Amino acid sequence: MTTREDWLAAAATLIYDQLITPFGVLKEGERFQVSCGFPSRGALANSNRRVGECWAAESCADKSTRHIFISPLMEELVDGRGDGVLPTLTHELVHTITPPGHRGPFRRISL
Repeated sequence: MTTREDWLAAAATLIYDQLITPFGVLKEGERFQVSCGFPSRGALANSNRRVGECWAAESCADKSTRHIFISPLMEELVDGRGDGVLPTLTHELVHTITPPGHRGPFRRISL
C-alpha cells in the first residue's frame, strides 16, 4: 500500500466485512469509498472538531456511492482515549447501514 487512501480502503473493507455486516449491509447497488479529507464543517474548530463524515449516496453524483472522509489531521490509529483513525472509520462505517443521525439503530450498533 502506498497512500493513506489505499490503507484506509483496506482497513474499511476489513472493518466493514468483520464488524459491520453482522448488523446489516449497504442497500442494493450502493458502495462506499473512503478518502482522507476535511469534513464539510467544523474540521478546524477548537471544540467539537469533526474528524470524520459519511455522505449519503443520494448526495453524491452517481447516487450510489457513500463517501467517507477521515480528517488528514488525525495521526494515531488509536489514541489513549480510544479515539483515532480506526475508531473514527468504524463510526463512519456504521453510518453506511443506518439512517442519518446518532440515535436508534446507530446507537444500538455502536454501543
